[in-house]
Amino acid sequence: MSDPGRAYLYNSSSKQQASNPQNKHRRSSTPASSRRLTPKGFAWTRQRQLELCYSHIQARRLWERSKSCAVRWDLAVGNLEDARVAFDVIARAVEDAVYLDEEAYKQVQPTMQFTVRLQAQQHRITELEQQLDEANERLLVVEHACQESQKQASALQEELDSNAEVFKMHYGELLAKEDELSKLRVVVQALSGR
Repeated sequence: MSDPGRAYLYNSSSKQQASNPQNKHRRSSTPASSRRLTPKGFAWTRQRQLELCYSHIQARRLWERSKSCAVRWDLAVGNLEDARVAFDVIARAVEDAVYLDEEAYKQVQPTMQFTVRLQAQQHRITELEQQLDEANERLLVVEHACQESQKQASALQEELDSNAEVFKMHYGELLAKEDELSKLRVVVQALSGR
């Protein structure tokens, strides 16, 4: 592939000469020594060549990028086409799987209704079993609480019985003391009467 920068550089002088037909017969008034490229002119020409090369590289990159974009676009379109075909196949498969004729539907309908009722009853049975388990758990908790309260009541009853026994003993002792005091009073009165 030819370099457009070189083509431009080499063709620009010939185009200028072709656009100026008088230049063919006119001789330059400047001497050959003064027509040489100065360092400044050489630097400008070199800079122009570099700019042209850079623009050519950019154009080349843009072309390659557009080419890769075109390839990617073609791949994306192909993927979309494959997806559409796959979707059509799936839709046809679903239609074939779901569609039933009238006779088959009438034959299957009672079985379907029975299955639906059976599933509903099984669901209800499961709910009732869960409720029964919860009630049993609550009943066990209540029974445990009743047993604890009965134990506490029996402990209190034993404590009351023991307190009653102690009270009876103290009361008996008090009565015995009272009898002794009464006897002592009689003795004291008898001794004081002498």
